[in-house]
Amino acid sequence: MWWVVWVLMIGCLPGVVVAQNTGEPGGLDSLLRSPYHTIRTHLWYLQPEQYDPVLASYTLDHPRPGSEEAQRLAIQLKQIYDGMGLLVRMDLIPSDPNYVDSTWKKHVFFPFPQELPEVYLEKVGDRWLYSRRTVDLIPTIHQRVYPFGMAKLLTVLSKFGTTRFMGLALWQYIATLIFVLLAYGVYKLLGWLLTSFFVRVLQRFAKVRRIADEWFRAVARPTSFLIVLLLLRLFLPILQYPATLMQYVVVLFKIAIPLTLTIIAYRIVSLAAQYAMKLAEKTETTLDDQLIPFARKILKVLVVLTGVLFIIDNLGYDITALLAGLSIGGLAVALAAQDTIKNFFGSLVIFTDRPFRQGDYVLYNNIEGTIEDIGLRSTKIRTPYNSLVSVPNAHLADAAIDNLGMRVYRRLRTVASVTYDTPPEKIELFVEALRRFVHLHPDTWKENYQIYFYEMSASSLDILINVFFKVPTWSEELRARHQFLLGVLYIAEQLGISFAFPSQSVYVESFPGQPAQPTPKSEVPAPQLRQKLDEMLAGLQPRLFHSEESA
Repeated sequence: MWWVVWVLMIGCLPGVVVAQNTGEPGGLDSLLRSPYHTIRTHLWYLQPEQYDPVLASYTLDHPRPGSEEAQRLAIQLKQIYDGMGLLVRMDLIPSDPNYVDSTWKKHVFFPFPQELPEVYLEKVGDRWLYSRRTVDLIPTIHQRVYPFGMAKLLTVLSKFGTTRFMGLALWQYIATLIFVLLAYGVYKLLGWLLTSFFVRVLQRFAKVRRIADEWFRAVARPTSFLIVLLLLRLFLPILQYPATLMQYVVVLFKIAIPLTLTIIAYRIVSLAAQYAMKLAEKTETTLDDQLIPFARKILKVLVVLTGVLFIIDNLGYDITALLAGLSIGGLAVALAAQDTIKNFFGSLVIFTDRPFRQGDYVLYNNIEGTIEDIGLRSTKIRTPYNSLVSVPNAHLADAAIDNLGMRVYRRLRTVASVTYDTPPEKIELFVEALRRFVHLHPDTWKENYQIYFYEMSASSLDILINVFFKVPTWSEELRARHQFLLGVLYIAEQLGISFAFPSQSVYVESFPGQPAQPTPKSEVPAPQLRQKLDEMLAGLQPRLFHSEESA
């Protein structure tokens, strides 16, 4: 049963998982008779308990096996495995001496075809050895995993604090603590440098202090964190964690780095959108005011999707197969989300045809209000009751929408009904006064208005007033209507004209023995009324149009 104990010892080795064992090999040929035995021999004799680099060097196809150079290369190859966090799964390594790779159709085996395609074993005679090409590339790969002279530093550190506790040497604990403290210091320093530098640049050239203070600080923090992550990932191999631990650390970095990049890109989109909105406020067109929020939402969705794909790719999954699977299931998803897709294309139609814009006052299917936001799925309308109505974009794209906000001129149509006892000359002066008042009003359309005595109804003489105001908003329209209607009342008051009520009056032309009553006439002669009209209009303009400005 001694070989069972040997198997258990191999299974506890850092970076080695043993699924089976054929017994203690007898002779060098037995140690190298298959890919499984060669890799096991290489890793087994570089463990602290049975350290024998000479025997480990015989696993390499080297001209001088057992030499110091061969020993150094064998040690460097194991350091490459440990530095990259590559866990050698012994249960997946073939133990067949005549193993043939199905792709190459040769006696070769790649332990890590994706992570290290340059490293492979091949059959030389009756032995399986790391290929000559692998041996030649070991220094290059080692330099790539341990750049900036870290290999020498690793050699120095490994000589101190060799006492092991919970699978790690004392020097590894000390180095980990130093790395954490340095990383925190670098993070704070980079955060301060990035924030102070770029905020000053934005304040000087972009003239957007608030955006610089509020938004770029949010970008500077994850950017400094990303730099720290890259530095840690670069110097992490020097700690020489066991592969069983290193694989989880490497996976953590594979997730953290693209996730941080996604956060940075997401916040940059927000920063760019805020700056673009500042520039859009200076333009006259409203297209950019509604296009920028729409583009911001689209870009944020793309950033998140791209980040998720990068994380999946870093974890070793085939994105091509994933996308192919998504395309197959896309039909079912599309059928289940028909309304969502319709709303999305409805939003595209809205931005293309522009039936309304953000801030327009619209009337749609008994819903009226101001367009507050145009989203990917729905458009939000703020009603006069200050409630918020969300209407799907698919409905808006197919509906008839009355865009009251697109009006250049806003009409006022009313009827001034005067009593039947009003003399004709007063009606004529009243109509003339109203026409002249249109030219005095600052917001009326002077080239297009209609004011006429146009009907004799049952209880009144009706004067049609049809004028247009050139104002941009509903509030301005109300102010202009207020001023104009007040002017109508002032003119009628000055001319002594009474407005009729919807009533009936009985007039008796004559009584027996009495003469007939004459038709009422104006008590003021027409020339005096016209003079009075001129004086009244001269005083009406400052009374109506300057009182509010002064107030």
